[in-house]
Amino acid sequence: MSTTKRIENKCMDCEYTWFPRGKDLSIKCPNCGNRNIGFSSIGRSGMGYSMRRLLSKSLMILGVVIIGFVAFGPRMEKEAPSAKSLATETEPTASGTELPPSAAPRLKNSIVVNEEIAPPQTISVQPLPMAQNERVVTEDELKLSQKVFADSLLALQACDDSTDDESKSRCIALQCAKAELAPTLTCMDRQAKE
Repeated sequence: MSTTKRIENKCMDCEYTWFPRGKDLSIKCPNCGNRNIGFSSIGRSGMGYSMRRLLSKSLMILGVVIIGFVAFGPRMEKEAPSAKSLATETEPTASGTELPPSAAPRLKNSIVVNEEIAPPQTISVQPLPMAQNERVVTEDELKLSQKVFADSLLALQACDDSTDDESKSRCIALQCAKAELAPTLTCMDRQAKE
């Protein structure tokens, strides 16, 4: 059932509320006959109610955004002082004077480790096991293999300059047969065809 936008009359004495109807709009209360009549609010309809709802919802959203920013916003993390600096700050001074509050140790959210009690632990590094077909390649071997690969590519490019297909095929076969040349795609394709 939808709400109406008509204004309701309300008797101030007996609190009776009604919608005025008919041609003779009387200013008398139909319940008690009193003329002390007022107008009640429109209720959940009209522009005033919509504006109140809009304002209250926007304030709630703004509150959620502010709370979210405070809770999850950017944080300014301070660097924790090292254990040695904390140990030197906590030692009393030789002259017997007290430390100013700025130089007092800040032990909030930090753990002080006494180096005499807990010596630093050394972590032994063990090499990872290698498979049977793996080996370590030195830089010299890597440079040599790169040079051999470049030479084999140059030799195969020289074969491309051949005039006919038969001489080109013979040139490629000779270059691929050389033991010092690296296996290139052309040689591997040729071996696969044979």
